[in-house]
Amino acid sequence: LQAKPRDEKILEVIVALYSKLGEYEKAQVYLMKMDMNNPKVLYNMACLYAKEERLKESASYLELAIRKGFYDWNLLALDPDLVEVRGLLKLPDS
Repeated sequence: LQAKPRDEKILEVIVALYSKLGEYEKAQVYLMKMDMNNPKVLYNMACLYAKEERLKESASYLELAIRKGFYDWNLLALDPDLVEVRGLLKLPDS
């Protein structure tokens, strides 16, 4: 990580490992080093907050992910991390 501190593939692995270990705050630190305009990154941040039962923060990141172009509605509908969050979403009418 020293040679390429912004290498997103390495960061993704680190985030996944910390998440699997239940170290969600550490995972968030590394996720924040990624492109925070990327809808996938924002979605993953929403999942991490949801795992910590920080539902308002999770919903905010999920709404931002959608505004930035997240469109995998099947994943959103079925993701077990977001069961409690889906009802909190404030989506724009379209």
